[in-house]
Amino acid sequence: MSETKYTAIGLIETFGLVFVLEAADAMVKAAEVELIGYENTASGYISVLVGGDVAACKTAVDAGVKAVKDMDGNLYSHVVIARPHPDLWKITERYTLDKLLPYGVTPDPMPEPPVVKEPEKTAHLAATVSESAVFAAPGKSEPKSPKKPSPATQKPAQKAPEK
Repeated sequence: MSETKYTAIGLIETFGLVFVLEAADAMVKAAEVELIGYENTASGYISVLVGGDVAACKTAVDAGVKAVKDMDGNLYSHVVIARPHPDLWKITERYTLDKLLPYGVTPDPMPEPPVVKEPEKTAHLAATVSESAVFAAPGKSEPKSPKKPSPATQKPAQKAPEK
């Protein structure tokens, strides 16, 4: 017989993997509970089992039930058992995650999502381009600035007629 660190267990049974995953996700996010295990009972019905204190299990099961109902899922049953009798672990022990995985395989923790950094604001990005700057298209030579006429090629300025 195993000793337990939980003062309560919470269970949800629903039809289909998608709904039980949604329920389990909502349960562990809503309260300080631990996912103990699951069982594919029969014909597509799957149960998920969490453990924690009584209030946490109640909150978790309520959140899981709501998640399944919000998806219009088929919720078969749900229960919170406060202070479960130690003999219940003879049943639930069989469905713990460590028993469901192949011998010697331990569940890998999910990797942390990558941290997306905000782009750094630098002075050269904030600088404005002066009006005299000329940009060329890639692969083409830069356009030449118009040349100013030299004094030799300039026409002499016409003088205003005298009166």
